[in-house]
Amino acid sequence: MNKRFENIILVILAYLGFGPLTYLLLRRKKEEFKIIQSIVLWGWLGVILLFIAFVGIMYSLLVVKFPELYQRYELEGWFISISRKIFLCWLIFWLFGFLWSILDLNRALPLVSKFALSKTWFTLMLLYNLMVLVIIISSFLVWIWSNRLLKTSSEMPSTQVSIYILYDDLDYLPRWIFEIGFFPVIRASVATYGEGSVVLRLVNKVNLSEALKKASVLLLATHGTEEGILSKEGLIKPSDVRTMEKTEKLRYIYLSGCRGGVQKELWKEAFYPAEVIAYNRMTATFEHILWFWCKAPKLIRGEHIKFDPN
Repeated sequence: MNKRFENIILVILAYLGFGPLTYLLLRRKKEEFKIIQSIVLWGWLGVILLFIAFVGIMYSLLVVKFPELYQRYELEGWFISISRKIFLCWLIFWLFGFLWSILDLNRALPLVSKFALSKTWFTLMLLYNLMVLVIIISSFLVWIWSNRLLKTSSEMPSTQVSIYILYDDLDYLPRWIFEIGFFPVIRASVATYGEGSVVLRLVNKVNLSEALKKASVLLLATHGTEEGILSKEGLIKPSDVRTMEKTEKLRYIYLSGCRGGVQKELWKEAFYPAEVIAYNRMTATFEHILWFWCKAPKLIRGEHIKFDPN
């Protein structure tokens, strides 16, 4: 293979996030600085994501502890807008570095080169890149496993389904995020009820009606208000659910919407005979993630769990 072509492949892999592998395993002196810059760039992205995650957690705590302040200033729009701008700045640096490397222009990127020339910073960035690479590969394997379990479910008779997960993708979130996010639930479902026992679908009245006819546990991972469950079709209210047919084996309903517990008596009546798990307050996304990962599998296995609606 042509040496120049090998170098181009090497650089492309580095800028696609495989910099640690190309640097440690396939290093070439001529391409070394280009690969180092790519590692620093991906390290920057990691720092940015950590910052966004930290701000997101603080924002979530604000939603839970000071809901009036959150509703008054509409901080969510500001947070999303600033995050997008920061990511766009990083993308511009990445694009210039990638194009210059492909064109074989050994130019140093502003600011990036200073980090690249510092052994301490570069070592930290390299270790961070390796950690992120391991997380990405692990997430990919989890997605394949989760997808396989769900695919098996779609091929089995619908009468075997016991667990329904209905989610809202907000019109932009890809399905694979939810397949990874609900992996503990999906795995616990298959381990408890067997293959073909779990379904993951978008929330709407049709899917909700089907779930109520077949499920023993229904998890609704959606936004909501005091009035009802948010979906693309609009609000799904207790009055809408009351007219839907329910199976006698329906045991639990989990409502992730904010203040869903305010109408708990109406929801209990609408979802009868199921026990309804809902919050009386504003809730944060990370709360639901923890619940789906730690408590939902126990619920599916039939274990007793404690729940505080306040």
